[in-house]
Amino acid sequence: MGSSLQVSIDNVIPQANRDDSSAILALWREAAAQLGDSSFTAQARPGAPLRKYRIAMDAGSLLSALEQAQAAGSFDRQREAHRENPSVSLAGGFSFSIEADGQAVKGLEAWGVVSVFLQQLELATNLVIPGSFQLLGGRYSGEGAHLVEAPVADSVIYGGVRRSLAEHWPARAEPGFAAVWNWLVQAELSHTHTAIKDVNKVLLTALKVAEQRQEYSARTVLLVLFQLEILLDCHTRNDPGLLRRRLNMVLGKVPDAADCIRELYSVRNELFTGTQPVHRPSLLTDTVEDALEEQLGQYNQAVVHASTLVLLLLRELMARGATGFVFRETVTTA
Repeated sequence: MGSSLQVSIDNVIPQANRDDSSAILALWREAAAQLGDSSFTAQARPGAPLRKYRIAMDAGSLLSALEQAQAAGSFDRQREAHRENPSVSLAGGFSFSIEADGQAVKGLEAWGVVSVFLQQLELATNLVIPGSFQLLGGRYSGEGAHLVEAPVADSVIYGGVRRSLAEHWPARAEPGFAAVWNWLVQAELSHTHTAIKDVNKVLLTALKVAEQRQEYSARTVLLVLFQLEILLDCHTRNDPGLLRRRLNMVLGKVPDAADCIRELYSVRNELFTGTQPVHRPSLLTDTVEDALEEQLGQYNQAVVHASTLVLLLLRELMARGATGFVFRETVTTA
């Protein structure tokens, strides 16, 4: 196939306890096997023609890092060991080769396809097991790599979603990777850089939520509330009651401990009126403990619970092979 494109990542180890570490490793083995040689239709960059590519993905370096972390007891233990000893590695990565019409794809087109492919892989793995994808300190290497920058994805928010699912929604089954990947393909998410379909607006916003590093700010609240309103077709109404009713129609009664609707709307309204405080972005020198201490009052639980609701709604769509909900309201007289 085409020339090798390397993606090196300083930190690929997501937050996970022993059981979750085993499940995430199994997921990545499944993803690596399915996508080792696959077809991928994508728009490499805005304005570029839609092309069908053949992509060979080698995730051996990433799998080796995850296996080493699991051997340490869990991903969390490996992260703790790294904190105490920087020689303990959290690094891994991918390599890709890309062809189109039987010819190697190189340069900016190749890197554009890699970036779109990684985004779709991030969404697919997070929809199966939230918080299973982490790409921190990423670097591209290969022809033209000096012209592009690797994306960022942290596991912190979606790791919280995984814990929220276990605590508040334990009876919900997770979908398989192949089913999720095929659903994303059918949604044609990779076909454009500007989402027009509502479901793709939600999915691209999920990538933005994952970029937030230890960041549960009001900005993130806006992102997740936007997702909920788009999915439940009430984005033209500032009506938390309508949103809650439609959530209950699709998911059943939302557990009281996971009901974040009032707080989401309160934060948004405070932003519009200018009464919302603004926090400094987390500093790179902050430890996780420092950041969490500063986040008291920064809506971390609201973001996690809302992101959990978004994930559950997307899974409901996937289970039905659908891309949107349709709500019909009726009026009766006595």
